[in-house]
Amino acid sequence: MSLSWKLSIHKRWDEVDAPSFTEQWLKLMENPSQAHVFFHPALLSAWAGTCRSSRQIEPVYCIAEAEGVTFFLPLVLWNRNWKNAFVRMLVPAGYPDFDYHDPVVGGEASKEMVDSFWELIRVEVLENPEIRFDKALLCGMHYYAEKQGWRAEGEVCPYVDLTRHADFPAFFGSLRKSFRKDIERQQKRLSEAGLLRFRVFEPHESIKALAALPAFLDAHKRKWPNAFKPEGFHERIVLEALPEGILHFSEMQLDSKPISWHLGFSYNQRFYYYMPAFLEEYGVYSPGKIHLSFLLEDAYRKGIGIFDFLRGDEEYKKEWANGESPLYSYAVQTDRLAGRMRLSAVNVLMEVKKRFGMVFLPYVSDAWSELLLSITTLLWV
Repeated sequence: MSLSWKLSIHKRWDEVDAPSFTEQWLKLMENPSQAHVFFHPALLSAWAGTCRSSRQIEPVYCIAEAEGVTFFLPLVLWNRNWKNAFVRMLVPAGYPDFDYHDPVVGGEASKEMVDSFWELIRVEVLENPEIRFDKALLCGMHYYAEKQGWRAEGEVCPYVDLTRHADFPAFFGSLRKSFRKDIERQQKRLSEAGLLRFRVFEPHESIKALAALPAFLDAHKRKWPNAFKPEGFHERIVLEALPEGILHFSEMQLDSKPISWHLGFSYNQRFYYYMPAFLEEYGVYSPGKIHLSFLLEDAYRKGIGIFDFLRGDEEYKKEWANGESPLYSYAVQTDRLAGRMRLSAVNVLMEVKKRFGMVFLPYVSDAWSELLLSITTLLWV
């Protein structure tokens, strides 16, 4: 499909932070069939605001227009640290902390137009000598170009289509009987132990939500100690996304004591199940299952159409889900010598981590830093 595209690339933070740019961005987000929550200005502002201090990132925000349709694809150049051999990556904004990275589309785009857009990005961005990267990774995409070397990531995203059932009792009744009975039994046990309450923080309750964050983050870290998130990331999300009505933060309380939490998102009648956590001492009551049942009941009350479990086909998700969608990605590497050397160095470092673990790495960090910085200085051409 031959189209005449108008492409603009924004490479300065003051440009993409400008109110006029955000206003244009929000207008594009009004297309409910295409926009996902992870490219909402409030979420990317929270992410970028955090990562600018913890990671070296530069914007490469792309806006392409043709035949009355606009595509918006926010990318970033990420200069990684010594642990990743100072590799310079071109990735979607929000990577790797968010799950989806499909471009925001203003207007109705055919499959042929989507293919043409990705060809434009390949030629004008990925092959642009002024955008210097070692590796580009376009990932987390539902909408991709079939003939350009894209591949399935091998990871599906389970979801619940809530419209298949009239209400929550009907949906709950459709679940496997033994699973449903176990939830009812555990909820009854918790209720006998104390007053059980499900509490959702409202858009005007940022201060209260911030006060609840430390206990939630501590419980999450205990369960998933390697699930790194930039410092201050969740606080920024609460401050920027909760007032916008797109952040969901809830807790399940027993006698006013929070024992289970969920931090996720709700946008365009789609709920995103993002970060759950619970106190391990209450694990015998299956608080995660009970909290999920409250979330799904709340989703029905609010007219949510899709409950999205995001990446990963864990067994517990299969008990709830009635559908799944795959994700696709496209990767390309530089042919410049310096970039190839850094990518090779990454492979060496990954092998070191695999064989010796992270405990060994601090002892080689200074040497690697000096060596790789010298190579980069001499060969960055």
